[in-house]
Amino acid sequence: MAMNASVSAIQDMEKTLADTVRNLDTLSEKISTNFRPSADWNDNQAVAYNQVMQKIARLVKSPTADLKKQQEKLKQLEELVRSYQSHQFNG
Repeated sequence: MAMNASVSAIQDMEKTLADTVRNLDTLSEKISTNFRPSADWNDNQAVAYNQVMQKIARLVKSPTADLKKQQEKLKQLEELVRSYQSHQFNG
């Protein structure tokens, strides 16, 4: 019973992590593509603004690699729990 709940909890974590990665990727992409100065906006303040927005996009995107690694670890954990469940233990 406890192991069944564990598989369900792992699947919930996998879904949450996948949603988070997708949201971060979308946010980073939107920041990178939508917040660019126009061609006639070329003063120092515009350059500074663009640099800040690019830095924010990188900061938003950088955690996704770590989160994707954790997704793989959760999948491995789920497989291990399922394998454990498939064995009969005689007491």
